[in-house]
Amino acid sequence: MGWTTPPTFATNDVITAANLNTYIRDNQNFLKWIFVRQTEEETIISSTTFINLTGMKFPVLSGETWVFIATIFLDAIGTADVKFKATIIPRDPTETAATTTTSRCGVSTGNGLLAAGGCSGAIDDSLSVATTDVPETAVVTGSFTAAVDGDLQIMAAQNTSIATTSTYFQTSSMIALRLSA
Repeated sequence: MGWTTPPTFATNDVITAANLNTYIRDNQNFLKWIFVRQTEEETIISSTTFINLTGMKFPVLSGETWVFIATIFLDAIGTADVKFKATIIPRDPTETAATTTTSRCGVSTGNGLLAAGGCSGAIDDSLSVATTDVPETAVVTGSFTAAVDGDLQIMAAQNTSIATTSTYFQTSSMIALRLSA
């Protein structure tokens, strides 16, 4: 996914789909922000186990440094605190997911920043949401350098396992910018 210098094509050169993908699609992706949306509504009941927020991921390569901002729309009825994690899911299943160097991370709501500062390993900050049945917005931010090729994935869970539903809406989204390759 890094930059590939395009060749100078000559008359009668054969241009393949692989050429177009490398020199046009991949190079354009290298130069711009990445924008992704959550593609399915997710619910968590009585579980502190992290789940992937479907669609809330983007590809990274080892050695790349990124910043990201995820805006997550959720509804947690009762006292269901929620927590978020951003981690790299390696493409190679023999590699471990806990191989991300994070220089800054945080979680906030409209009330201001709840957690910030230097983090090590995967981003794993907790966010307490309102105890009323009112939709909330959480903003998860971070910067990191990837140690493996894979996908940065935003995950969520209940902070305390309770029998009320925490819902994460598919209107959630994330933008990311590669700072260096």
